[in-house]
Amino acid sequence: MRRTIVLILIIALSISMLAGCDSKSTEIVKPLEIGRGEVVDGIYTNKDMGISIEVPEGYHIATEEELETSFDITHLLEDEDMVSYITYLAFFSLKPIDDAENNSHIMISVEDASKYGYSDKDTYIEYMAYEKSSAYQSIEGAEVTVSNHKNVWLSNRKFAYRSITLDMDDLYMVFDMYGVIKNGYFLTIMIGAFSNEDLDFLRGYLDTFVIE
Repeated sequence: MRRTIVLILIIALSISMLAGCDSKSTEIVKPLEIGRGEVVDGIYTNKDMGISIEVPEGYHIATEEELETSFDITHLLEDEDMVSYITYLAFFSLKPIDDAENNSHIMISVEDASKYGYSDKDTYIEYMAYEKSSAYQSIEGAEVTVSNHKNVWLSNRKFAYRSITLDMDDLYMVFDMYGVIKNGYFLTIMIGAFSNEDLDFLRGYLDTFVIE
């Protein structure tokens, strides 16, 4: 079961994204492409998104190839028309990606906001509060606890926030989701932790997060 945690995470995110999709137009102006950024001297920086965060010492830093291929789950979906608009910018994990057992991590991703018809911070808060977390509750065999939605400050910006706990046969994991609109994208930071100690440790790295 533990080996499936990354797929559980990505499937839940992908399905929930599509729940908020509609055809209304927006006037979002955004960069044509978002680079994945780089890690220099232990600091991850993405100039396109204007963000940086310290990488936990000793953590595995996903390569661009891993970011491109490790989370592709479209071939597992029954609905061939389902499309994910997520771009994974960074993934820092306690162990390499292919070792999913107890592999606590920080994931940073962006989604094209215009694909869903969301154009401002208020609609994204609704998205974070409802659609983005609701799919976890449909995971078979899982007891899911979803915290109340609230807004929190990371650096100098207000983020939508929710915490989700998955409790399965041999799997217990807590996800912290933080999201905001930035440059016409949904910018999401997610912490996945297998213990309260790991969760507290990784939450500490949010103190190093900087957003322009």
